[in-house]
Amino acid sequence: MRKNIYDILNSKLDIKTNYNQLYEQFFTIQEILIYGNRYSINQIADETFNNFSKEFKKRCITLSSFNKIYGFDFPTYKNSNDINTLISFSEYIINICNQLNQIKDSTKFDNYILKKYLIDIVKNTIECMDECNYEMIEKDKIYIFVEKKAEAFAVAEIVDDELTYPILEYNHHSMKGDLIRKKETLIKMADNIEPDRKKLENLHHKYIDQLFNLLNKYIRHNSTTNEYISSLTDHDRETIYDDIYQMWLLAKLQLDNIARSKRMSNILLKTNANAVNIVNIK
Repeated sequence: MRKNIYDILNSKLDIKTNYNQLYEQFFTIQEILIYGNRYSINQIADETFNNFSKEFKKRCITLSSFNKIYGFDFPTYKNSNDINTLISFSEYIINICNQLNQIKDSTKFDNYILKKYLIDIVKNTIECMDECNYEMIEKDKIYIFVEKKAEAFAVAEIVDDELTYPILEYNHHSMKGDLIRKKETLIKMADNIEPDRKKLENLHHKYIDQLFNLLNKYIRHNSTTNEYISSLTDHDRETIYDDIYQMWLLAKLQLDNIARSKRMSNILLKTNANAVNIVNIK
């Protein structure tokens, strides 16, 4: 059985060792020979940065300016024991390696050994995140790691494409404490489930009544006039948001189960009818 994030972080998972291993792979000069010189993956990224996609590098013209603007100062955090730093560095590695793999028609990049190092570090990074119970997702060719929540990934497979990423992104570490972004996601989720309210009420009226009341009072409508809601701390409000998120996921799974339940009922009817016939034959 897969451990949850609490169990993992309180077991033998060594965040510092994982961070340092990835750091060595990315920043240490390797046997990557180009014109007789040895390079690290970081140095290759620096020299080929102008060939990165415009969507990724934005208006930056060097890797160092890119790092400075977006706060990617990972050497400062060497020996870090912080899970969020490890996740951020892992995302950085995956996206830089992806950009390197996309470069075309570059004799400097056309190097078998470099390709091997890219494959190795990407594999190691994904395995590291898997051990931490995080999974990689992608949008517009940008990759992030989100905590593996079985119910979130199950729902992501049955909703419209435009809602898949927001549902999974909700569990990204950068969303922690960001009430504005969380509320924006919950608004999309509320709009998505509204047309199915009647179906859901037939399944579990009390639960669904709670969910839609919470969506209306905390997400859709201006709650500043409510004295109790206005008195909540940001921490308490975020906890409520997270509970609404979980309730919404369960409601969507209940909806998905309606058709499945009907199919199974028909199968059981046929199975039981066949069993009766066999008994009668005997």
